[in-house]
Amino acid sequence: MGSVSRGPAPSTGACFLGAALFWRRIEGCATGCAMGLPFYTYMLQCADGSYYVGQTDDLEKRIFEHQEGGKCAYTEARRPVKLVWSQEFASRLEALTAESQIKKWSRAKKQALIRGDFAAVSQSAKKKDWEAYRERRQRR
Repeated sequence: MGSVSRGPAPSTGACFLGAALFWRRIEGCATGCAMGLPFYTYMLQCADGSYYVGQTDDLEKRIFEHQEGGKCAYTEARRPVKLVWSQEFASRLEALTAESQIKKWSRAKKQALIRGDFAAVSQSAKKKDWEAYRERRQRR
């Protein structure tokens, strides 16, 4: 990613709406989502390949803080970091909700979000095949 913009997510045209992780494509998300000060949920890829998810009201400043170190112990030990995904929200509560939910996701699901592959994100959320799980457990 080159420069950080205040528009929609760099790799997607989607806007996150609400606490239930309801994804929907909305044109003009940057102007339609925020009524005042925008808030962001973002994902960084660290030098060791791990992902860091956070939220802020000033994306450029926060990315700079991660690069400089001293503000976040996790990324300080894994610099340099690269912004791989971000999304603008109308309120801090929405950004915090998205951050909390995404942090719980598997690596594969986070990578699908980065790619903008919403079918894969949705598929990852589907109920697991518990019958196959029980069969594997019985074989042990």
